[in-house]
Amino acid sequence: IQSGPFLLVEHQDGVARFVVVFYNYGLILIGLGLLFQAAIRWTQPFRGQALLLLLAALVPLLANVVTEFDLLPLPGIDFTPFTFNVTGALMGWGLFRYRMLTIVPVAREAIIESMSDGVIVLDEQNRVVDVNPAARAVLGQPTTAILGQPASVVFEPWAQVAQRYRDLTHVHEEIVLEQPAGNQHFDLRISPLVDPRGRLSGRLIVLRDISERVQTEKALRSSEEANRQQTADIARLYAAVQREKRYFEALLHNSPAAVVTIDRGYRIVSWNASAERLFGYREAEVLGENIDDLIARDELIRQDA
Repeated sequence: IQSGPFLLVEHQDGVARFVVVFYNYGLILIGLGLLFQAAIRWTQPFRGQALLLLLAALVPLLANVVTEFDLLPLPGIDFTPFTFNVTGALMGWGLFRYRMLTIVPVAREAIIESMSDGVIVLDEQNRVVDVNPAARAVLGQPTTAILGQPASVVFEPWAQVAQRYRDLTHVHEEIVLEQPAGNQHFDLRISPLVDPRGRLSGRLIVLRDISERVQTEKALRSSEEANRQQTADIARLYAAVQREKRYFEALLHNSPAAVVTIDRGYRIVSWNASAERLFGYREAEVLGENIDDLIARDELIRQDA
């Protein structure tokens, strides 16, 4: 119809239109309710982000309600498209004020993506919903082949390990995974993920590669075992030497021949009983004496006699 300088569309609403309108309103209100809960529960800056999204979505909704139910005396004019300018302005302000869409991804990039530990997130149906590069390296698969897949498929090369921990929510153990380059040892931690109501919503799996530590511990144990063996060998050798020494000393002192041992300085270090009888000196008197001095003194004594 012609309304002044404007050409407008006049329509008559049926039952189906109202069903669709209220269905759409219901979905929008559910979304707004979730944003409102987030605005109450979250802390800054995420609370500000949620409030901004709530306001940006509420403005066109109110304009559409005014249009649908003819609440203003301007029939035929849809105010909804004009309010999207307000929504765009609010979203643009939020992008610069709260760094919306950048804070969470940057934090994840700085923490999760750069972690040396493998991180895998499972939902309540045991499907993989998130994985970091370290975990992808362990699994040996690209992200597209992991995300959305059941854990049993992703961990198929280690079916026995996956079956063992399939329903566990609290785990801290060491496991071994077979890899093309050899077995890898991991410190496995599984923690539950719960929603605000305390219901289980998934599990967090963290894999820390401890292969180097395990190899070091094995090397230390091997070294300790080798040291114990070496110590035992030395003890046996020392015992054998002591036995030989006692045997030699027994022969030395019981020999019918006079036996005298000296060091490199010609000092007497042993003097058996036969030497005592032959030379007339007791062992305690000559130990440490120079053999040449002793012989010269003995000759002098004989000459005097």
